[in-house]
Amino acid sequence: HQDVFFRNDEMLGKNLFALKDKKWRDMRTILSPVFTGSKLRGLCELMSECGSQTVTYYVQKMKQQNNNNPLKVDIFDACTRFTNDVIASTAFGIKVNSLADKNNEFFGVGQKVSSFSSWRLWLFNLPLFVKQAFNIKIFPEDVYKFFRQIVNETIRVRAEKNIIRHDMIHLLMEARKEQIKRTEASNGKVDNISASNNVLTNDDITAQGVIFFIAGFSNVALAISMASYEMAVNPEIQKKAYAEITEVLKANNGKIDYDVIKQMKYLEMIISETLRKWSPVVVGDRVCNKAFKIETPNDGVINVEPGMTMNIPISGLHNDPKYFPNPKKFDPERFNETNKLKINPYTYIPFGLGPRICIANRFVLIETKILLFHILKTFEIVTTDETPIPMVLEKGAVIKPKGDTYGLAF
Repeated sequence: HQDVFFRNDEMLGKNLFALKDKKWRDMRTILSPVFTGSKLRGLCELMSECGSQTVTYYVQKMKQQNNNNPLKVDIFDACTRFTNDVIASTAFGIKVNSLADKNNEFFGVGQKVSSFSSWRLWLFNLPLFVKQAFNIKIFPEDVYKFFRQIVNETIRVRAEKNIIRHDMIHLLMEARKEQIKRTEASNGKVDNISASNNVLTNDDITAQGVIFFIAGFSNVALAISMASYEMAVNPEIQKKAYAEITEVLKANNGKIDYDVIKQMKYLEMIISETLRKWSPVVVGDRVCNKAFKIETPNDGVINVEPGMTMNIPISGLHNDPKYFPNPKKFDPERFNETNKLKINPYTYIPFGLGPRICIANRFVLIETKILLFHILKTFEIVTTDETPIPMVLEKGAVIKPKGDTYGLAF
């Protein structure tokens, strides 16, 4: 990736997204087990708890409203609070309920982390020497302090009390133990962990948690919100999803876990189509590390040299009628078992592609399915007189409804 955001950041420069070459490969190897099927089974339970507390909040709101009118819902706010709680639980081992406690500190910091205003993006694109000269960092100092305190205290308490909780911090703590064993065996005892470049530090662990937050806070909330919007304006699709949920629950005696969630194929088709039509990541990039040539039909040969950045128009590809006929139509059947095999894999890339594909793509799909499952099992998502049909977007670098209005109700 183009290293714009993290080059001048001592801690966040250690996150997987920013690392390169051997350091990236080593960290990717350490983190990959977090997102295997066996680990996702445990994390699925934590996500489902967050989904359950989300719908419980709105059930109580309906009772308080005490009439038969639909309950108007700020769907993006609801989804953002859900993703906040999921990240807090699965990455940092902290339980919060951001709908019940709207001003909790974790959510407040999350908003600071995920707020990429135009002026902040401008600052990030300043030359490296300018950022170094003026010590320009990505986030306010209190954000760094907050995450460092959480990680340091969590690691200390778990080590002292031998607490095991199968989340990201636990896995990285286990990886560090193995690194220390290998270092001691080859170099003698390491009294200070930071004395060895081969051993994870607390800042390394914190950096992975923060990038997990950046990637999963608003982007996942946007995907869930847009899926909700599409089901509201396409009620026949919502009915089909509800029928699938009812059938799957009945076949599994009402049980909900990782394996049951995976059985909901139509719901996954809805999510895939949402990520096509409303890709949260509009443009991706890759930095060339080996010279190569691209032969084009009209512009001849393009020489790509090491260090050059190539921008990939993800949203443009997803909405190109050459690859997806009638792209403005929301059609989950594009992703049924037959049709998805016809899709050129390089034209549908919501999570990127190649070795640096988003490491958490399976996590994101499960997280999205879980909240939609809980919502659809409990409510019908409906339009209101405020629903923009068709959806109108703000101009900018990210997908965002004009006026932040989805206009939905339960």
